[in-house]
Amino acid sequence: MRTRYDKSTLERLKDEIRDGVLGVQDRLGLIRDLFALSEGGYIPTTEALEFSLAYKNEKEYIVWSEMASGINRVYNIIASGSPSDELKEKYRNYARTLFSPLAESMTFEKKKGENHSDTFLRNLALSHAAMYGDKNIINKAKKLFADRNKNPIPANIRTVVYNIVAQNGGTKEYEQFKNLFLKEELHEEKDRYGRALTSFKDKTLLAKTLMFTISKNVRMQDAPFLIGAIWQNTQGRDLTWKFIRHNW
Repeated sequence: MRTRYDKSTLERLKDEIRDGVLGVQDRLGLIRDLFALSEGGYIPTTEALEFSLAYKNEKEYIVWSEMASGINRVYNIIASGSPSDELKEKYRNYARTLFSPLAESMTFEKKKGENHSDTFLRNLALSHAAMYGDKNIINKAKKLFADRNKNPIPANIRTVVYNIVAQNGGTKEYEQFKNLFLKEELHEEKDRYGRALTSFKDKTLLAKTLMFTISKNVRMQDAPFLIGAIWQNTQGRDLTWKFIRHNW
């Protein structure tokens, strides 16, 4: 059951969220309801997006996860359509006003006394800030990757760093990740490299990864997960569908 509030109530609730009056479950329920109502056509999508701005100081991972999911679903619709580059950039700028400050506060480094939830929140903040074009976060991830042999990347942020580098990389980075995948013996790290190969924006590279999944270099049980990851990549959805039909 979803609750639809009038505008005056929503404005009051915004203030209570900013002031930290509402509990976690209420904050979570509110943003979940708003995005669900917007998807159902009961309220304008802009209402849910504008309300999200009240959560800039949110600290709980579970709330950010719900909000990130809603914002990302809207972006996927925009990105998969044919809107102007100006509209796409306006949306990315909106998203950065939320995720960039969080990413800057969390940083790439683990802080003393952090709990498990903070690790999830860091990964969410960094990955989404980069996904929506935060150049500062992107450049920091590239530097960490470039210096990884001298200064190993902590295991808890490797997936995020690899994916950011891949999302903003080209053929050179693709070959790097492919070679790292082929040489790696530890399955957990191999899986990280494999995921990076599914994160590129270049459709030619994604098509290579699809063919790679059915080669002798990828375990049969791992292939569906890599193919599914490319399907989730907005640039790889059509490619994946054609690939599955052709290779069924």
